[in-house]
Amino acid sequence: MFRDEFDIPQSFIGCSNWARSHRQDHINHYSRSIPQANGVSLDILRRLFFGLDIYDPGRPGSISNDVHGLLNGCTNIVHPASVPTFNKCSYVHLAVGQHETGNLYQIGCSAKLTVFTPVDRSDYRAIIIPEIGKPHSHPTFRPRKIPFSVKEEYQKCIKAVGSLSATTSKVDSAVSTREILSGHLPQELHGSLINNRKRRKLVQEERNKEFPQGVDIYGVMHERGKEKVLPPAECYIRSVHEFSDQAHVVVTLNTYLASFMLDAVWIMVDTTFKVVHGDTNEFKVVIWVGALNRSLVVGRVWSNSATREAFFNIWNGLFSSVKVVTGKELNFHIFSPSSPLLGVIGDAEGAQAQGFGDMVLARSLNKSNQTGIILSDSDSVLLHLWKTCLVHFNRGVLNLRSHISEQDEYYLKSFPSLDSDLSIQRYKNFCLQLGQRNKKVKDWWAHKLSYPWLLPSLNRHLSLMHPDHWDLLPSNTNIVESSHANDNHVTSTNHSLLQAILFAKALDNNTARVLKASVGSGVLTNSFNSDQQRFAAQGRRNAHAHHKRSMIAVEKQEQADIKVKTKRPKVQLKKGKRSMTSATSNTRSTTLKPVAMSSQESCLSAEVPGSFTPATFPFAIDQKPSF
Repeated sequence: MFRDEFDIPQSFIGCSNWARSHRQDHINHYSRSIPQANGVSLDILRRLFFGLDIYDPGRPGSISNDVHGLLNGCTNIVHPASVPTFNKCSYVHLAVGQHETGNLYQIGCSAKLTVFTPVDRSDYRAIIIPEIGKPHSHPTFRPRKIPFSVKEEYQKCIKAVGSLSATTSKVDSAVSTREILSGHLPQELHGSLINNRKRRKLVQEERNKEFPQGVDIYGVMHERGKEKVLPPAECYIRSVHEFSDQAHVVVTLNTYLASFMLDAVWIMVDTTFKVVHGDTNEFKVVIWVGALNRSLVVGRVWSNSATREAFFNIWNGLFSSVKVVTGKELNFHIFSPSSPLLGVIGDAEGAQAQGFGDMVLARSLNKSNQTGIILSDSDSVLLHLWKTCLVHFNRGVLNLRSHISEQDEYYLKSFPSLDSDLSIQRYKNFCLQLGQRNKKVKDWWAHKLSYPWLLPSLNRHLSLMHPDHWDLLPSNTNIVESSHANDNHVTSTNHSLLQAILFAKALDNNTARVLKASVGSGVLTNSFNSDQQRFAAQGRRNAHAHHKRSMIAVEKQEQADIKVKTKRPKVQLKKGKRSMTSATSNTRSTTLKPVAMSSQESCLSAEVPGSFTPATFPFAIDQKPSF
């Protein structure tokens, strides 16, 4: 035992050569701390450790006689097929104050059974005949083995839930389980299913049957191999790539949804981190379909790496898969006038944007001899095609709020609206001067200058994108951000990789079916979803919120005014009461005299010097004061 820095005694079990200098050494002189906060009795543990008697009625703190009696005795009966190692009982035993391990002894049974089995080895039926007059000499054992018929019933429950996402808690509480078991719980079906481990084993067996390679990247490869025998239009996992650093990129596309990419005006991308448990993230591609008046998730790429090389493979795998599915190369309008695609909107993630530029160069989307556009590197590609989300830019400025003034914050946010070389140069000089006084601003501005394409992707005047194209592209990634919440609401989060992909497959398949029905019937999922209608609705919401805030402010001001008005009369009333008390004490011997009154009056008036009348009281009173 030793005392820590807070002078609290700490106990442990460790090497006999342990010294105080070894407190931080967990290798040469390993020690294990004793969690006293969890109710471990050091006195009992110490006596058990040294083999001493823990039952001593005369010793303070020992186990009392009545509790000791409760701990004695054992009636454990174990089936011969479940005998523990070394024939030792697993329960606690105390014999005359000593902790002892009970031994299990085999006891014979005189009962005999005659079993007849079919000659056909594939027939598992049997006829069992017990011998008359020779009963069992022991109680019935606990139900240990799950009967075949019960196992089949629980397997049906697992399949109804889906073996990929099934857990014992999901299966036991599922509505389908109640229907299959006629309203019973699995534990009521047979005593063996009360054991949680046995039910978990059945769930795992069903999952292994359907996904023998697991649910990680190897399971995805196995699923991809199963899809290769299908027609290309029915596949979902388009490609799986593994790299030397154990990084992987999995491209998934629904055939029908991918066909809309050829008519897209812009592509919006973002990465979501909650869907897959672990380090794999989902890279989502969203477009706007004008004919259907809605946004659409057309592609998902799953990767556990965020390097420039990884994003190159993400973009290249995406464009290659679109070509395989549609038979046409996805290109941009500035390189191919027949294509309506104008550009890409994303966040300020450098590797993501640079990987996109590398893909454009690697796929030779630009024919400079035809377009007259010279693209020397990835940065030059981004100057023509990339637009950065302004919401992400403003968030970066908001992070500086505690280090800059409100006026400086307003000016820093104004960069996207600057429209001349002079105003932009003034902005840069301001950031340099402000950065000299504030390290946070200096680091923020250094990040903006570290990528030659970043500032032009935020400002229309600096960008090489055609001004009309710039205006047609959204200024933020709110559409793809909202799709994360919608998808998570349907598929939930924190799945294995294969589970997340198959859930996304089911979601995309359902979306495709709805779109086919919409195209066939002409009925839109949301008839009031155009840019103008959404902006108008947003304006109405903002106006309503402003009106509500104004009404609340007026109501609070009125309540405050009432409190002020009622506080002043209360003070004057207290002063009046004090004067009334003084006047009464001075005229206790004064005799009341009757005064002539009209027939309408029903009160007496006392001639009391210094008294008051209701007319001189600060406010009207219903009852006259009594003296």
